[in-house]
Amino acid sequence: QIGAPSEESSSSTLPAPGASGYAIRLNGTSQYADAGTNSNLRVGETAGSEASYSIWVNYTQLPTTAGVVMRRGPTGSFVPYLGNNGALGCDVHYNTAASDYFYGGALNPNTWYHIVVTHSSTTNATVLYVNGQAVANSTKAGYLLNTGAAGGASRFLMGATSLSGTTQAEYFP
Repeated sequence: QIGAPSEESSSSTLPAPGASGYAIRLNGTSQYADAGTNSNLRVGETAGSEASYSIWVNYTQLPTTAGVVMRRGPTGSFVPYLGNNGALGCDVHYNTAASDYFYGGALNPNTWYHIVVTHSSTTNATVLYVNGQAVANSTKAGYLLNTGAAGGASRFLMGATSLSGTTQAEYFP
């Protein structure tokens, strides 16, 4: 489901061989993709679990405030974002440890990037990858935490943060 009306974009310059050639173009001010609240989206949110989130991004302008790449709930699990200086950051929220914040370097506009965040509550390792290269990591005990309320606030969004069942913020440019 797409939030506000958006445009499906076709491009012959997608980075992956064999890609379908389609992407979602978001306007950076009101558009986002909503994957819903299905319990299958709660990866990494139980003891002994493993999790991995993966997304391709390409932006054309710097956000005025942090632009969230993807997030489940208001403060959920992994939160990769683009800072207003072009730096890739990631917030990670754990059930037993303080939240962690780390940075993975600058992303240039008009360039495709493959961003992956992984977490193992077995090894306690969280790793941020850009284009297959580990760019930042952290080691803290515990599994991932989603502190969002049940229902609409726990939606998994790409391109924004879910503040409630009907309100979004921090749009990705």
